Amino acid sequence: MTSKPAAIFRQHRIFLLLSVVYLLLGILRLNDLSLYTDSTRYVIWGNSFAHGKGLVDDTQPEPERYVVNAPLFSVVLSPVLLLFPMSLVAAKVWTLFIGVFFLAAFYAFLARLFGRSLALVGIIPLVFNPLVVLLSTEVLSETTFLFATAACFLLIDRMESDPPGSRPNFIMLLVITSFVIVLREVAIALVGAVILCFLFSKNYKRALLVTLLAALIVGGWMYRNLVLVGAPAASQASNVNFIFEHFLTPPGSSLAGEFVQRFSTNLSGYALHLAGLIFFPVPDKLIVEPSGVFLACYKAMGSLKYIIPFLFVPLFLAGLWRDLANRKNALVRALFVAGYLLIILLYPVFDIRFLIPLVPLDIFYVICALKWLDEKVHSAPARKMFTAWALALLVAVPNIICIAELESTNIRYERDPLTFYDNLQHSGLNKTLFAKPWRILADTIRRRTPEAATIAGSLKEICIFIGDRKLLELNGAVPVTTFEQHLRSYAAEYVMATSSSDKFLSYEFQMGESRRYWFEHLSNVAGMHLYKVRSTFTAPRDVWLSTKRVAVDTSTSTGLLRLARWELLRGQFDAAISLLRQARHLDQTQVQIQYQLVIAYALGGRIDEATRELQVLCQYGQSTTFLPIASKIIEIASSQLRVEASENLSERSTLSVNTARFYWSLGYYGQAYKTIKGSLSKDSTYFVGLLWGWEYGMQMGDTAQARAYLRQLNAIDRSNVVVRQFGLIGQYADSLRRCTSPGERSRLRMAIAESYRIVDLPDESIDEALRASNENPDSGSPWLFQARLYEEKKMPFAARAAYKHLLEVDPGSTEAKSALALTSQ
Repeated sequence: MTSKPAAIFRQHRIFLLLSVVYLLLGILRLNDLSLYTDSTRYVIWGNSFAHGKGLVDDTQPEPERYVVNAPLFSVVLSPVLLLFPMSLVAAKVWTLFIGVFFLAAFYAFLARLFGRSLALVGIIPLVFNPLVVLLSTEVLSETTFLFATAACFLLIDRMESDPPGSRPNFIMLLVITSFVIVLREVAIALVGAVILCFLFSKNYKRALLVTLLAALIVGGWMYRNLVLVGAPAASQASNVNFIFEHFLTPPGSSLAGEFVQRFSTNLSGYALHLAGLIFFPVPDKLIVEPSGVFLACYKAMGSLKYIIPFLFVPLFLAGLWRDLANRKNALVRALFVAGYLLIILLYPVFDIRFLIPLVPLDIFYVICALKWLDEKVHSAPARKMFTAWALALLVAVPNIICIAELESTNIRYERDPLTFYDNLQHSGLNKTLFAKPWRILADTIRRRTPEAATIAGSLKEICIFIGDRKLLELNGAVPVTTFEQHLRSYAAEYVMATSSSDKFLSYEFQMGESRRYWFEHLSNVAGMHLYKVRSTFTAPRDVWLSTKRVAVDTSTSTGLLRLARWELLRGQFDAAISLLRQARHLDQTQVQIQYQLVIAYALGGRIDEATRELQVLCQYGQSTTFLPIASKIIEIASSQLRVEASENLSERSTLSVNTARFYWSLGYYGQAYKTIKGSLSKDSTYFVGLLWGWEYGMQMGDTAQARAYLRQLNAIDRSNVVVRQFGLIGQYADSLRRCTSPGERSRLRMAIAESYRIVDLPDESIDEALRASNENPDSGSPWLFQARLYEEKKMPFAARAAYKHLLEVDPGSTEAKSALALTSQ
């Protein structure tokens, strides 16, 4: 007599074997890389939760309790991160095992409806689906969501045969539906489908319970995240917020028009995948120098991609129809497919991984259709199973070849990341994921920077490898002004910039256009560069100016991009557009080229073209960091055109000044100054415009025009505090041009700094204090001034750094000592 476990093993041995194969495939793809930054965030939050801190990101200068993603997956990761703190690989292995739980749940669901043999047939396309294997080896919530979805369908089917009064299956369903939306927001499609299914079956009590508990969990989380904690001003927008923003249509248009445009754009992008090609995904960015077998298979699939829909779509529709006709609970599956499709088609980001939750149901409906066809034909059982297995293998074989290439590439990377990177560079292959060996870069950072250093960087992935160092996260689209402000506010000492395959740096424009900082190059590891942040105000001009010069090769897309950016800043928009279109022709994968093209069209007043190019930008990878700013620039540029056509002089002046200030805040200084000068040439009595005209004129070095604006300001209101201080600044500047004494020059600089402080221009005030320090390095007063101003502006990191500089100059400063002692407590 055999034991029950032995009997279960014997019954399901093929499934268990497939699970082991799935685990092995996943283990061979493990590495220190992440496809998405979300993976790193999940590890950070999960590690924090595991160690009793709640959901906190403490890898940045200021610990942040706001969580931009749905939080449950971080909690799911916490057990393994308790044992292996901040371990990306451990989190990946945990996610892989969750993928096995998904396979088990889906296998149980299929076995219940179709029997074990057909269940195995349905599992094979998942075990050997490259995208499923890929997402199961990334720290992402996809596999957990797949498990939750399969478990829901299994539980609902079991509830059909529950005896009256039985509740265990419903309780488990209730638990899943209560929490699944805080796993992934798109799970509202699943919860909504369950609720509607209960309502249609007139089971109002269960529908109410599911609704109330889901609303309670989601509402409680939102209250914690948005009310008790609150979203920081510079935080990334949540997935829900993205849905209600304009990306493909002008900001002033209706949201309905935006949804229609998104639906159409996404549908055209997803069409072939939805029609069956999702069974044969090829993550080509993760495959380097593939074999001849793969290339032949890939070419064959290219020929078949229009034939597969003719086979799949009829089977899918037939299966959907037969499921609805034969099963009471079929409605929940159909509603989930409809709801989920609607959400991803309306979501402004295009990503093929969003289709993965539909693949299990695609398989389910195909099996439904094949069973129905078999009932019509009455084929022999042996022939029936042969046909089913043949179809499963027909799907699996090309995918096995693809997975083999994924594994081969990954093994080569793991063996020697730097040699692999060099091979990519010499081959000219644009495989940017493999150009970021985080562990090796982290070793360099640990050697070249102190333990408590703050490093600015766009890629969160480095956080979990650099110990207690803090990462000031700034995305690649951040304007140069914001870039400078954050470096200053958080006293960032280093910048980590990554380069694409064409050697374009992630912060190239920001570092090159910064007026306040220059960047001393320290190291280059696989195209990832580490820089020391230096002030332009405390170094000779010839030293830092040389770091701003970058070679321009107009035969390359990057060279054309650099030249186009220079033309754009000069206001030569037509020239910039022409260069950018040439650059895009050479490289259609570089998101920066497309982003700059949108800006060039917008600033050039060609709003329709800018809007069309914005729609193209949405199709690029990592476009979400660029879309908000690009959309806002189009909105402002469009508004400016309307203002210029207005007959209302007062309204035109006010809006023109606001437009100029917006352009200045993004670092388009020339465009801002041109806008305000144009406005003042038509209305020279607008007081606020004259104030900003003087400030921009001084910053642009146009002192003659600034003096003219100051004369007009004095004529309007000589007693105004701001006007008086502007006058003093002009006098001090004149004195500086005649003065040669370092001590006196430092005093004059400090007087200018004080005037800027009085009129609430803190950045300009700090600039002058730094210049004063450079004039007289032995004086501590410029550093004391800065420290106090930083404290006044609630910038504790910058204040602490200023006090440290003060102690270097004046070791006996009691104010600095007490301030540093207080902040260290």
